[in-house]
Amino acid sequence: MKIKQKIIEVRYKTVYQIVRNLVKPYLRSLKYKWDKPRHFPKPTVVLANHNTDYDPALVSVAFKDQMFFLASENCFRKGNFSKFLVWGFNPISKIKGASDTLAVMKAIRCLKEGNNVCIFPEGGRSFTGITNEVQVATGKFVKISGANLVTFKVQGGYLKVPRWGFGRRNGPWNGKFVNFYTSEQLKNMTPEEITANINKDLYENAYETQAAAPKKYSGENLAVGMECAVCVCPECKTIGNIHTEKDDVFCSNCNLRGTIGEYSFFDDKFPFHSVADWDLWQEKYFNELILSTKDENAVLFSDENVNLRTFDLNHNTEELGTGAFSLTKKGFVFSVSGKDDVILPIADIPDASVFSRSNFNFTNNKNGLHYELYASRLFNVRKYLSGWKLIRASLN
Repeated sequence: MKIKQKIIEVRYKTVYQIVRNLVKPYLRSLKYKWDKPRHFPKPTVVLANHNTDYDPALVSVAFKDQMFFLASENCFRKGNFSKFLVWGFNPISKIKGASDTLAVMKAIRCLKEGNNVCIFPEGGRSFTGITNEVQVATGKFVKISGANLVTFKVQGGYLKVPRWGFGRRNGPWNGKFVNFYTSEQLKNMTPEEITANINKDLYENAYETQAAAPKKYSGENLAVGMECAVCVCPECKTIGNIHTEKDDVFCSNCNLRGTIGEYSFFDDKFPFHSVADWDLWQEKYFNELILSTKDENAVLFSDENVNLRTFDLNHNTEELGTGAFSLTKKGFVFSVSGKDDVILPIADIPDASVFSRSNFNFTNNKNGLHYELYASRLFNVRKYLSGWKLIRASLN
């Protein structure tokens, strides 16, 4: 058994180095620059900001030693690609939209065995180019692990490959080491202090960086997909009428129209300067809408012809059908013709998250099921995440 385990460990290290060396010239061709690769004492937790699907590769090329990655459970439902990931990299599965204690335990065990583990602690890619706040649970994890800590930041990733967009822009991006904390240093810090340092190290505002030193991010269809990030029209205040075409974003209910340029900002006539500005206004609008809605059964957001399924820790799924999904102040409701409504109270849903552009994952603690909302078309699920957060906060 020990010999077999040793062979498997050699395989992981070999595959890591082969793939790492193969992607280097490809990343250079995409104008990615990174700090000189370094060794770090094992075990080390590597924490990086998360803006693109390339991020594991963007981080790996700067680290000489093999790492195990914490990966979204959704990545394990991709057929042969998932099989290769498991065979070659053995990533640690983490269910999005759930407090996955098992994943945390696996990561700690991996570190205790003397390995390095890489985590993107924001929990999801940024839709706005602003780093999502890392929660204190990450600081607790780092402290409990007893490992060293490296923070690594990628700049330009969001403008190069916006989460809501399609294709890559032609522009620069770079990866750099921010800080190294020894296990001894971390022993003398509280989880809150560790978390504060992580947030400081990983924070990036793509639009502020771009405004300070403008760089071109040119390409085709620069606006396409933006409706997955923003869905409230700033002019007529309707929800779900935002659409995109080539470099333009517009509202199908009024005369709102704007163009996004090669520097990633909207034209001067548009109400907002950036997607981040629009998102900030939208979050305030959602908050006001929910506060002003007194009828708990009133529909706040809804979408027709969408799909809902459940999935488990073994990546098995069960389709619940195609129908209408909506949010009220009481919870989520999924209606399929000819079937009883699936009613999921907010009080029973402690965790939720967005995967990819328009997949919404959440967990129901009462029945123990994990859910995924999705569709074959572009639609906005961020409104459900925002609404869930605001309603959930009002229950506490």
